[in-house]
Amino acid sequence: TLGCNIYPCSDAGWRRCNGGGAVRVTGSGVFERRLAESIARTIELDIIDGDLTAGTMIGSEADLMKRFQASRGVVREAVTILESHMFAETKRGVGGGLVVAEPHPSVVEDIVSLYLAKKRSTETELLEARLALETYALHRVMETMDDAVLKRLRQEMAFELGPEDDLGEASQRLHLLLGELSGNSVVQLFIGMMTTLVEELWTAPGEMTQRLRDRLWRHVCAEHNKIIEAMVNGDEELATEHLTTHLQNVMSQVAPRGRHVQASPLD
Repeated sequence: TLGCNIYPCSDAGWRRCNGGGAVRVTGSGVFERRLAESIARTIELDIIDGDLTAGTMIGSEADLMKRFQASRGVVREAVTILESHMFAETKRGVGGGLVVAEPHPSVVEDIVSLYLAKKRSTETELLEARLALETYALHRVMETMDDAVLKRLRQEMAFELGPEDDLGEASQRLHLLLGELSGNSVVQLFIGMMTTLVEELWTAPGEMTQRLRDRLWRHVCAEHNKIIEAMVNGDEELATEHLTTHLQNVMSQVAPRGRHVQASPLD
């Protein structure tokens, strides 16, 4: 059972049972927004602390109204916040209600792209950060190299671009694989964000004809395979050198030079 840790206080505010700061009423709209945010955060912490898996029932709208002694409007706003954070989603129909969802990295990517766009971060800064992250990831992979890792790397070398595959997404496969194989969830998350931001900055040179698409993919494969071959042969120094050259080549395709990070558009 998810425990409630918010209750009404005698000072016309609300506070957490664990001793958190009171949310004082400065106006009904502000109070309801803060209450909805507090309810949403309480549910998020319950999901994390309880290690609840996707699909676990949290409760119906009526259950949440009773549990938090809150109005329907406040509960619905809390649910909207949870859904925007991808921590929960609403299951419709008989026996439906709010259930645990699986968070997606895009939640963080959107916020980071907005922040970096506001800070006018440059492509050079993005390259430096990405290179540092992927170099570390490569080092971690080399430290933990085993038969399973070798198999994943060789499978990546054998990957062929299909006619319906997206060139941009396919070009990021090795980079995302390095993040995954590093065994570090933080590094994996940030490498994913870096690849997304770089892909948004990248501009294909001219109209993307089939011939150009094939040529670009052959170039990407050649550079990726150099990195993988060095890793498979146990040469971390050479693999890092190839990775550095490859990322520099990727950033050289960002046109015009000197562009800043762009905020991710909504799908």
